Amino acid sequence: MLIDGLGAEGLELAAAKFPIFGKYTSKYELQSIFPSTTVVNLTSLATGLLPNEHGMFGYTVRVPNSGNPERLLNGLKWDEKVDPEIWQDQETLFEKAKKLDIKVLHIAAKRYQETGFTRAALRGGNYFGSNRPEQMVEIAESEFNKSLNYSQKTFAYIYLNQVDAAGHEFGVESEQWWQAVQIIAEFLEQLRGKLPSKVRIWLTSDHGMINSKNHLILGENNSLLENIALIGGEPRARHLYFSPDANSDYENILAKTLSNYQNYLVGKAQIFTREQATLKLFGGIISESKKLRVGDLVVVPESDLLLLDPNRAHLEGKMVGHHGGFSETEVNISALAY
Repeated sequence: MLIDGLGAEGLELAAAKFPIFGKYTSKYELQSIFPSTTVVNLTSLATGLLPNEHGMFGYTVRVPNSGNPERLLNGLKWDEKVDPEIWQDQETLFEKAKKLDIKVLHIAAKRYQETGFTRAALRGGNYFGSNRPEQMVEIAESEFNKSLNYSQKTFAYIYLNQVDAAGHEFGVESEQWWQAVQIIAEFLEQLRGKLPSKVRIWLTSDHGMINSKNHLILGENNSLLENIALIGGEPRARHLYFSPDANSDYENILAKTLSNYQNYLVGKAQIFTREQATLKLFGGIISESKKLRVGDLVVVPESDLLLLDPNRAHLEGKMVGHHGGFSETEVNISALAY
């Protein structure tokens, strides 16, 4: 079970109210890959690789050589001009499992079945679409019973996003967030009660979430849009791109823009050049075909600061819950075994 947005701190809150979250047999403390966001971490989970290999570097990233101005790829909404299996060209663990004659079930909402993200990061499983948690339980019960009857090794990946959606819109610990957590608790109770005893259940997440209204709009009463042609990432983990025209004087523009950000955001953010981010954030050397997806600068706010895109400030600023950054609340996740 992958519960989007239910990090280690959120899980501790949930366990105090819903005993099922404390009835595990084993517990492991883990950390999200940077950035602590769904696109990156689900891809790493499904491939076993770091971003430098699978090429998913953030919620939105540049599509290299896509024009002037260039386009952004939203990893969850996708872009019909981008082939998912070329963009993320590494074999998934689902695909590897099938080669070993392991039956792979992918149980999630119907709307995700044919998305570019599913085809890029989660391809290879037998997809069972359902918008009702109780039906998801029925699907899992039926398929595992079939597998046991035929001695078929089986793995199921079940994805639920209620907690993440409620957290973004209303905030962690809001009434709506607690209602979403209750849905997960009831789902887990049902799953434990109906799956065959030989099936082991694991519950984990992709990231945690912080509540924040501490906004800084790029370019509003500041010079942070100077030399920036494209704003990617999200408010807690920004990819910032220069214009393709900057290539003729790249080192000079990079030095000036880096200095500008360092001076303005001193003590408020960590700032990385693409080369620094490649080695320190994304796992190491990135192939030339994927490298330009990473921002010329990658900016990660400290504390609860949010860096808003001026063209999307009304949407980004309306959200209460955020993730993507380095804070323990965003990064720490748990894996529970039942």
